[in-house]
Amino acid sequence: DGAVTDRVANAVRLVMFHLEEFLQEDRFHYFGFDFMLDKKYNPWLLEVNSTPHLYRCNFKGDIVDMMEDLLRSIVEPELRKQKAETSGAGTEAPYTSKWRLLSK
Repeated sequence: DGAVTDRVANAVRLVMFHLEEFLQEDRFHYFGFDFMLDKKYNPWLLEVNSTPHLYRCNFKGDIVDMMEDLLRSIVEPELRKQKAETSGAGTEAPYTSKWRLLSK
């Protein structure tokens, strides 16, 4: 449901807003947010992990796919941009990601 996703995204935004002063600029930060849904599908934030352990979540290779998508959507475009700036060449078409930008 889009409403549940929006409420989870808003909770993540709020946490990141409060963490912003503690995060180093020009770096990527990876957090694990654990939510639980109640009977009415209201999301409840249980905890935020600054070093999430993903091993138990990767039974079907989902984490590998997620990290690959993350690299394609964030790291590779930045590398292409830097290469274009130094070589004067154009950039390739952007990768379409499953990720949704919540904070910048």
